[in-house]
Amino acid sequence: MIEALLAAIIESPEEDAPRLVYADWLQAQGDPRGELIQLQCQLSAAPDDERRRAIRIAENKLLAAHGAAWLAPVREVLPEPDPVVGHKLELVRGFVERAQLTVDCVPAFAALWERAPLLRALRLSASVMLELPVKKPSLDRVFEAPQLARLRELELMFGGAGNAGAKAVARASHLSGLRSLQLSFSVWGEGAGIFERGEEDLALDDDGVRELARSPHLANLE
Repeated sequence: MIEALLAAIIESPEEDAPRLVYADWLQAQGDPRGELIQLQCQLSAAPDDERRRAIRIAENKLLAAHGAAWLAPVREVLPEPDPVVGHKLELVRGFVERAQLTVDCVPAFAALWERAPLLRALRLSASVMLELPVKKPSLDRVFEAPQLARLRELELMFGGAGNAGAKAVARASHLSGLRSLQLSFSVWGEGAGIFERGEEDLALDDDGVRELARSPHLANLE
């Protein structure tokens, strides 16, 4: 039964109904995550009033008591987080749907989506550079995981990736499911001085934008 319930949720991630059926099952087992699913489903529709604030308070109490345990199976497949940037996982309607990760998590993507099959919004950033000069970031191997096809929102924070980063995004066939894409690829002025001597094209300009606009893999962007 449990496998069928989870399969129904994964098959219809936008729908509340399968999640609420699963929530009822969890509550029947005495699992407080069932209450979290119910509360977060209510939050997605509740107006910004006293009732919404009461729901948010109840949600925060559940997350404070159980959030670390609920997220632990996902965190354990990720590398040790960067002490400055760290990793952030967000439960949406009871499941990990949003994440902020660093690029060193890319090799763990297959395991990540196995544990968090409903992950649909990702903010990915370069690891913190503690040594100078800084190397220009490369995205050539970032988009190889087929699990990226499940994403609907992607934000990439790779200052200095410039037009080369845009071309890597434009070539990424696994990003065809994206509806939202945000890129922070540019470094200019004094900021360019921290990069290795001879590094060029640290900014995203019209050439990179044209590559993105022509990409057949980004046709679903809204």
